Amino acid sequence: EWCGACRTMDETTFADAAVIDLLEAGYVFVKVDTDEHPNIGKHFRVVGLPTVVALGQAGEIVYRHTGPIKAEPLLGALQKKK
Repeated sequence: EWCGACRTMDETTFADAAVIDLLEAGYVFVKVDTDEHPNIGKHFRVVGLPTVVALGQAGEIVYRHTGPIKAEPLLGALQKKK
């Protein structure tokens, strides 16, 4: 609720058609409010917001980014991990 960068990414990065297509085609996207679910933030070692974490098929972290990120660099990073 209070994270301005998170809200901005919702309106830009995660509203980008190419990001939506990539996430729908190869990822299960889950947005977690770490204020409401601090145990999840702790598990994934979230130290700042926003944090994007992508998991591999075995549950291992294959990508992590803390801070705002625009659509193009996120796409590039996630496409390399597929």
